[in-house]
Amino acid sequence: MEEKKINEEGSEVSVEITEDRGKNGIRNKKSAVILLAVLLALLAVVGALAAIDYDSLFDKVIARPPVNYYEPAIGENIWENEEYMAFTYGSMLSVNVCEDGFFSNMYTFEDAESAEEAFEKAGKHQNGMSVLSDYFYTLLCGCDTPAEKSRFKALFSEEFQINRGKRQLAGAFPAQKIYDLHFDYVGEDLCYDKQTTCYVWLVSYRIVRNDGTVLNYSSGLEHGKARFYVEQRSDGGYSIKEIVGIDQVN
Repeated sequence: MEEKKINEEGSEVSVEITEDRGKNGIRNKKSAVILLAVLLALLAVVGALAAIDYDSLFDKVIARPPVNYYEPAIGENIWENEEYMAFTYGSMLSVNVCEDGFFSNMYTFEDAESAEEAFEKAGKHQNGMSVLSDYFYTLLCGCDTPAEKSRFKALFSEEFQINRGKRQLAGAFPAQKIYDLHFDYVGEDLCYDKQTTCYVWLVSYRIVRNDGTVLNYSSGLEHGKARFYVEQRSDGGYSIKEIVGIDQVN
């Protein structure tokens, strides 16, 4: 096959096009098409990633395996429950904090009066411990009336109430039979929004016949562990900004 071209002297000459040259041209066109297809595929992937609702995805990722919780014991006086009292007699409530050096304060409770006193003393520690003490003491007492539900909800930040508290703030709940609580202060860290600096506490607990109405962020029925992020408000008080449940390995 020949092709007409003009040489340096201005004369028309014939140039033969070889078979290899033609094949190279075809190969180049195929490579260009493949490259274009790859680029289009990458653009499609980037577009798909941009459209993902990451908050919903986060909820699905941290979703716990289904657990068969006990039936809620509505109206029960837990201090008259023999099974719970067998566990909670002399139950410990410990607070490990770093205040001028590492130390641990321990309190015990075995009835309603000593429990109130223990949680009140624990709540006097710094770094947001007061709101955690109120939170777990409310769990121990139960939450039923509109006033109680309002006070419980006020323990959480506005962002948590709106965006992340669907399970934890589901509504009323009976007294939770919790015991052997341990509060370990981890330090300051950024919360999930990467903007707020929070006090971080690692809390472990045990519970008799967990009904799942509140303590459902860890899959353990008889024990649980969670990381609490606590922020200080402008008025000097504290709010729970995030709860991250931790599954324990038996």
